[in-house]
Amino acid sequence: MQYPQEETPQVPLAPEEHIESLSALRADLTSRCNDPQDGALYTDLATRDDWTLLRFLKARKFNIPKTVAMLLDWIRWRKTEKPDEITADDVTYGRNLGLCYHHGYDKEGRPCLLIFPRNNNPEGRDPAALMKFSIFVLEKFSNLIKPPTNNLTLIWDRTGMSRKNVDMAFAKGFIRICQNYYPEMLGAVYITDADFIFHAIMKVVSLFLDAATLRKLHVLRRDWKTQLVKYVSPDNLLIEHGGTSTYVYQPEDWYRL
Repeated sequence: MQYPQEETPQVPLAPEEHIESLSALRADLTSRCNDPQDGALYTDLATRDDWTLLRFLKARKFNIPKTVAMLLDWIRWRKTEKPDEITADDVTYGRNLGLCYHHGYDKEGRPCLLIFPRNNNPEGRDPAALMKFSIFVLEKFSNLIKPPTNNLTLIWDRTGMSRKNVDMAFAKGFIRICQNYYPEMLGAVYITDADFIFHAIMKVVSLFLDAATLRKLHVLRRDWKTQLVKYVSPDNLLIEHGGTSTYVYQPEDWYRL
């Protein structure tokens, strides 16, 4: 399995067509640094890197006031929930489920997150622990993604999934966290083995997704393994996904991310 080079290249500049919007956003944030209530938060936001700010700008369609409001909500949430302080020791429950894990990179250099809904049982789960693990995963991937792609690829493996694994309550909460606090991190979603259950779920889930996100969904049908290797090289794919990697997930692997 091939991974990016150990030496991290110099971070590329943000696309030139976005420089003006980034400058306007940073100027707006800087002008608020003396705010008596939230001045410290605005100061923090004003020093964030271009690629982070750009993700929020895209999420709010480059509307500066809406982006500022979204960023302020985000930084308040981070100060309260402290997602960067969640460790692998704090999410043993989620790690042991084998519900998702990182494996390889796609052909555009985006880290791949593999999802296995068959390992989820809504009746016996711990909702709070599962959501905490999900935030832990998002936080890890927010550190893995690199410019200029600046997002991740999700492989949603529906093999062996049945109605008992469907968890709409969790899905709604997870989508809200993604959209509000980890915007524009999703580069592509490859959904395997789509059947009538999937289409029934998507009728509900699509109500909570914007058009831009829906366009990132790639539904792969019966020959999905053949299709998947078009986007992810075989050495970065598990054998069960049509690749050549013999990797076997271990809960302890999250300590290495």
